[in-house]
Amino acid sequence: MSHIRIVSPSLGRSNRVQSHLLLPGLEYVVQESEEEEYRAAGVDNLWVCPNEVYGIATVRNWILDNADAERLVVVDDDISKIGRWTGNLPRELSPEEVIENIEMGFQLAEEFGVRLWGMNLIPDKGAYREFTPFSLNNMVLGPFQAFILPVECRFDEELFLKEDYDFCVQMLNRYRKILRVNYLYYVADHHKAPGGVAQYRTVALEKQHMAAFRKKWGSKIVKQDLGKRGSYGGSPSRSLQYDLNPIVKAPIRGI
Repeated sequence: MSHIRIVSPSLGRSNRVQSHLLLPGLEYVVQESEEEEYRAAGVDNLWVCPNEVYGIATVRNWILDNADAERLVVVDDDISKIGRWTGNLPRELSPEEVIENIEMGFQLAEEFGVRLWGMNLIPDKGAYREFTPFSLNNMVLGPFQAFILPVECRFDEELFLKEDYDFCVQMLNRYRKILRVNYLYYVADHHKAPGGVAQYRTVALEKQHMAAFRKKWGSKIVKQDLGKRGSYGGSPSRSLQYDLNPIVKAPIRGI
C-alpha cells in the first residue's frame, strides 16, 4: 500500500495538541505566524501553511490541494482515543493498532470503491449496531476523514461551521457513496477546549450557518435536531435548546 499521510489542522493550541500521541507520524498544519510558538511548546512535527490560509474550511482545502500523497488522513488535533467494538465490548486501540486499522480502512475503501471514509462519530454503544459494521450513506465528519486522492469536491469556505457536513453531502452527491467503518470510533474534545474553531464559534453564527446549510441542500436532506417531541420529536423543554449538529439524510438508498 502506498504511503499514508496523516495531518491535523491546529490553531492557537500549541499546549493542547495530543493527536500525535495516537497517530505516529502525524503532522500538525499551522500558520507561519504560529510556527515558533508550536516549536517552543515542543511540537516539531509541523507542516507550515501561509498566514493567508485562515479558517478551517480554507485550511482543509489547502491540505487537499497540496498533500503529496494518494492516501490522506485529516484529523482534529485533540483526538484522545480511538477504539474498536467487538460485539458488545469496546477496546481502546494502541498507536500501532490505530495505524493497522487505518491501513485496513483504506483497503476497505478501495474494495467498496469510495474516495472518502471515516469512523463512527461517538463511542456510545447506542450508536453502534454490530450487524451493521459498515455504512455507505452516513456522515463522516471532520475529526477523522480519510481520502483517496484526488477528489473533485472542496470544502465550502462560506460554511466553515458546517464544512465537514457539507463536504460529505457533496461527496455523496458526486460519488454516490462514502464509507463509515462503524465498529471504529474516536473521542475528541473539539467542543470543550479553546483555540481552533472555538475562537470564532458563537450560537448566532451556528444558527446562520445551519440556515445556509439547509438552504443549500434543502430541508428534506438537512434537518435541525430538536429532540423527540419537538419539530422532529422531543419534549418542549429540549426543543427550546439549540443542537449544533444537523441531521442529514441523503436520498441515496443503502445502509
